[in-house]
Amino acid sequence: MGLPIVPAHTFLANGGDMGAMMRDHDWSNSPLGGPESWPQSLRAIVSMMLNSKFPMFVAWGAELGFLYNDAYAHILGNKHPSALGGRFQEIWSEIWADILPIIEQALEGHAVFYENLPFTMNRNGHDEKTWFTFSYSPVRDEDGQ
Repeated sequence: MGLPIVPAHTFLANGGDMGAMMRDHDWSNSPLGGPESWPQSLRAIVSMMLNSKFPMFVAWGAELGFLYNDAYAHILGNKHPSALGGRFQEIWSEIWADILPIIEQALEGHAVFYENLPFTMNRNGHDEKTWFTFSYSPVRDEDGQ
């Protein structure tokens, strides 16, 4: 995590531990490719997310490549840090059937909000009942997609 920040990665600066992890990450197996190839819209949302104290993630592209901030790392439990750059469906496979309709709404351009939505998650080596209040919002690229 001590590599210098190259100009293509300045949007990851001051992004806490996750910003440093993103700068140092091997992106070769990620559907996202390296940060130097990310469109400006993704760079902007990632910079905002990394500098937020609220748990946030972005799932980008056709394969929903997964990026998140320090606060969201706690939600992932032992799925962190291997979730970085992974596919949303693989990371949250145990709740995928529950969240897919919500994801589809966001992908269709509709923001959604849920309060105390129950999930059975396996993020610390065992199933646990959880309740989350969250919002999914569409994030558009330069072409409005």
